[in-house]
Amino acid sequence: MDSDIIIYSGSKCGTQTINSTLSNYGYKILSIHNNEFFIDNFKELIKKTSCESVEQLINKIDKKIYIIDSYRLPIERSISSFFQNLNIYLGNDSIDVDLNILNYMFNMYEHVEDYHPLDIEYPILKDINQINYLSIKKVDNKIFIKLNFKNINSWGINLSEIMGFDIKLINNNMSVDKKYYKLYNEFKLNFKVTKNLIEFIKNDPIFKKYNNEIEQKEYIDHWSLKSKDNYYFIDKLNEAIFKNIPIDFDAKIYKECNPDVYEIYKTDIELKFHYEIYGHKENRKYN
Repeated sequence: MDSDIIIYSGSKCGTQTINSTLSNYGYKILSIHNNEFFIDNFKELIKKTSCESVEQLINKIDKKIYIIDSYRLPIERSISSFFQNLNIYLGNDSIDVDLNILNYMFNMYEHVEDYHPLDIEYPILKDINQINYLSIKKVDNKIFIKLNFKNINSWGINLSEIMGFDIKLINNNMSVDKKYYKLYNEFKLNFKVTKNLIEFIKNDPIFKKYNNEIEQKEYIDHWSLKSKDNYYFIDKLNEAIFKNIPIDFDAKIYKECNPDVYEIYKTDIELKFHYEIYGHKENRKYN
């Protein structure tokens, strides 16, 4: 393998910025999000190296190489991921969707983005703590680096110190497509999260690992003020503006004609939500 750097990091953590910056200085970079991504996208490399996982690949490399990951706070990362995939969820309707519908979707579908491969699949950094939002561990010819998205404005300084020459950061971290930017900002100002999500984050070992006790408390306190019980999101659906619901839409008939939908969407308003987002595109029977 001729790469100088492996960026091994989950999505929405600033990996485009790392890739663009270091590629600009001539480094050959292999960027991988997870093992599934590796298997699906690097078949020739797998065949050439006989490595069926990223861990096997890293272990097999016998030259000097940098392996880089970064940590990002979970809710902000999840919002960014949600909007990156909004067009997949909603198609051309996504730009005009009601914020109450978006908020319901976020909390119904979006698992918290907490995947960090160097901590989970290849936990080489498990025994060190971050100092000034940076972790470095050298193991033989391999230099493992964990950055922190919170400190992205200092990544140029961090990378300069590590690489040994002045590096100017090229910030390619586009949180969301420009055409969604207004909707994205409105969503961030108004949306709420479930109390279950707060409890999950509060007990998440990686969240605890990369945030000290004061940071943990501040983060949990901040988002707790924006947390609601599950029934809140159903109530807000009742206030939403539905643009694709026919006048003669009948939730009872929709349920009877689409039993697969009813396995997940139980109430009349949830069935209405399903038709608004998916059913009308699938020509589902509703009366």
